[in-house]
Amino acid sequence: MINGDQVLKIVEIPGGKEGHRGCHVYLSLTEFLEVDQSLHEMMISLGFEERQ
Repeated sequence: MINGDQVLKIVEIPGGKEGHRGCHVYLSLTEFLEVDQSLHEMMISLGFEERQ
């Protein structure tokens, strides 16, 4: 589980030919995690946006 207080930036990874989605969650300028969630899903799971 990622703590939203530690997130510096979230960057969406463009989908490839296989339609892979995901994003990089930066915890510092050099450390990031690659997650298999869309940018919008990641924002919701971190509590930055509400579900509608």
